[in-house]
Amino acid sequence: MKAAKVLIINDCKFEREVFTKLLQSKGAEVEATDEFNAISRIKAFEPDIAIVNLIMKETTGDDLIAEIKNKFPHIKCVLSSSNPLSLSKYRSKQVDAVLETPIEKEKLEPILK
Repeated sequence: MKAAKVLIINDCKFEREVFTKLLQSKGAEVEATDEFNAISRIKAFEPDIAIVNLIMKETTGDDLIAEIKNKFPHIKCVLSSSNPLSLSKYRSKQVDAVLETPIEKEKLEPILK
């Protein structure tokens, strides 16, 4: 099975590093960026999955996911936050899944498949 290519989009460098290490431990090919470089990184890296933080300095993750889905509809987009999230609340922005942080390794399995 081909390793999933995952792009982490988060304005917090520490959270990007934590996600990167966890995903790499699950065999994923991972890159990370902030919201400012997200679209250019998607074009260059061509991820299968984007994990996008909900609250960032210049945008919200659900708005960024709507933009990503508009340009790259094939990318699975996951919204992450330390706050409780309901997928039904974000379906209109084309969010495919939600993920509460801090993340447990076991919760990454379904997202990578």
